[in-house]
Amino acid sequence: MALRLLVLVLALVGSSALAVESKPTPAAEAKTVRCDFRTCLQRAFARSPLMHAAVLGVDAYEAKLAEAKTAAYPKFELTGFISAVPPLRSGSTHTASLSDFEWSRVGEYTPVGQVSFTMAQPLFTFGKISTLKRLALAGVDVAHATQRVAEDEMRFQLARAFWALVMVREMRDMIDDGKRLLSEQRDKVEAQRDTNDERFNQSDYLRLQILAADFEDKVRTIERTRMQALDGMRMAMAEGTDVEVEPLAEFAPPAFAVAPVEAYEVLAAANAPRLLAMRQGTRARLLQVDLARANLWPDLLVVARAAYTKTTASDTSATGTLASNPNNTASSGAGLAVRWSLDLF
Repeated sequence: MALRLLVLVLALVGSSALAVESKPTPAAEAKTVRCDFRTCLQRAFARSPLMHAAVLGVDAYEAKLAEAKTAAYPKFELTGFISAVPPLRSGSTHTASLSDFEWSRVGEYTPVGQVSFTMAQPLFTFGKISTLKRLALAGVDVAHATQRVAEDEMRFQLARAFWALVMVREMRDMIDDGKRLLSEQRDKVEAQRDTNDERFNQSDYLRLQILAADFEDKVRTIERTRMQALDGMRMAMAEGTDVEVEPLAEFAPPAFAVAPVEAYEVLAAANAPRLLAMRQGTRARLLQVDLARANLWPDLLVVARAAYTKTTASDTSATGTLASNPNNTASSGAGLAVRWSLDLF
């Protein structure tokens, strides 16, 4: 009967214990992080590189949205140009022929410069700007959904490691009791064997040896599981490998009533971050198709331009010169323009 009770206790310990908690040394005690689940989760959200990457993804898409909102604003362009014009050949006919210029007289080249300012204001773009804004907004929604996926994954992984370490503390005494009972029973059976006691049973002794070996194997497996859980906590909270984590929690029965499975299916379909990310991603793909269709049509713009040309020469061939308006002139103009990018392939 005692042997059967021992087998039952050891089986319970081997199947239920998830970890074996070693006693901390004074050096490790100084590097122990103690926190409840909420505090550990906040620490992971604040320090995990994966969470930082998810937040930066949201920032990147919000920057694209801000850029898309400026597509309806006028665009300004300032261009500068500077060059040198060779002197005219004596007796030139001013016909803009290359032979009218003295190309070899480099020291007599005349500098000429021009500054131009252009403004283009979109008037009608066949839905390009509105579609671009909606596409950028959909990208922000996808980034937020992706961030929620990362948060849920972090919460799940942290909870699994956190409660595994809680199980360590709850099962430590049971593991110690199991080792003590195993040692006592083994000493008792070996004493019967050594004294040739008629109550000694070789089969029971062999079963006890097998049970002891199986127990030690389970303890080593449990220790590996504990280390995996501890490494998971360290990685989630961006801690070093020399840091111990002590969870401040106890097991307690859930304080809510279990709803029908259909209710959870409805909640999951409406709020699951992965599904939300997939829906927003599909919406963004459709908007990309709309934008590609809109790009097949031209844009109507108002264009205004002003330019000023400056040269040190008072006369550089008023007709047919190598530079436009070389006589210190200014020009300006405005009008409607059509911009059509025929990128069909």
